[in-house]
Amino acid sequence: MNKETILNQRNYIPWIDVVRAIAILGVILCHVVDTAMAFPPKSDIVSFTFWTEIFKTLSRPSVALFVLITGFLLLPVNTDSISFYRKRLTRIIYPFIIWSVIYNLLPWVLSFLHDDLSVVKIVFPYYENQNPSLSDSLMGIATIPFTFNILTYPLWYVYMLVGLYFMMPIISPWIKKASEKEYKIVLILWIISLFIPYVHTFCIPYIFGEAEWNEFGMLYYFSGFSGYLLAGSIIKTSEKIPLKTKLWLSLPLFCIATWGTYEGYHFMMSNPEVTPEGMELFFMFCTPNVMAMTFAIFAMASRVHVASEKMIRILKTLSACGFGIYMVHYLFIGPIDFFLKQMSFPIWLHIPVCTIAVFAVAWVFIYCIKKMPFSKYITG
Repeated sequence: MNKETILNQRNYIPWIDVVRAIAILGVILCHVVDTAMAFPPKSDIVSFTFWTEIFKTLSRPSVALFVLITGFLLLPVNTDSISFYRKRLTRIIYPFIIWSVIYNLLPWVLSFLHDDLSVVKIVFPYYENQNPSLSDSLMGIATIPFTFNILTYPLWYVYMLVGLYFMMPIISPWIKKASEKEYKIVLILWIISLFIPYVHTFCIPYIFGEAEWNEFGMLYYFSGFSGYLLAGSIIKTSEKIPLKTKLWLSLPLFCIATWGTYEGYHFMMSNPEVTPEGMELFFMFCTPNVMAMTFAIFAMASRVHVASEKMIRILKTLSACGFGIYMVHYLFIGPIDFFLKQMSFPIWLHIPVCTIAVFAVAWVFIYCIKKMPFSKYITG
């Protein structure tokens, strides 16, 4: 056992992997709901709409939780920038490229093996190309360094994560030297920036120096996922808050924020002329309601005590497989959703059952791949 392995075992924090499990389930839940919404029922549409909106709301903190975990575990960076980039970026870039290529090739491969395009629609419900070709796949592959597409849309997260990784060694010297007061100033400015999407939609189109020719307003440099990253790095100081205080604050905060997110989404969807941007307004990750849901979950999970050695081993296995599960889960959602629909579960049961099934299948799949040589290039 090498020195790094021993150090990792000493520093292992079980509840962080509890948060990771919640985040993974949240991502899968979100995409299961997306798949269900691609094939709405012809009857009982009211119940279908209600439950899809509920589950979609509950999934919103997932990505922000991942970023909080990243900041919590990796900031401040204590190595030189090149070493950090080599270790972190290579871990995610190889699997990202491999699975992006696979996702782009699959419609052509499936249509080549099976003339019925319904098979393609089962795996990729929002794919509209009626005649998938190799040239279409190659075009998608060529654009991987620049953007995602309808086949790879769950992988948008990796582009954002790469940007955060680039930033982390740069901001680490400030994190090491900043005072508590300076931390608070930056986080307050970030929290104010979370309200800007609502100001744009409901008040004025431009604020703090924004204009048609300038999208970088005064708080632009304090906005986005970097706030979650920084919050994750300093949230350890909250360990001094007693358990009862955390629960007293976090549980009501989560309930209120969840209700506000649901009502906001429902309000926007009630407008027949709502734009795609309007549909996502209350679901945006960098908004005050989703931020509140995220911090509430993180705070409550931090009080989870895992004593069982067996459970710790399971959580460690999940942590090792986590990035791979994120990469592959979307491949399994369509087929599992199609299979479960044959059982005619009500939608309130279908969505959680499908989510758990996809989670289990993706976990087993990645766990098996990790037994192969060079698996780190496939699973991270």
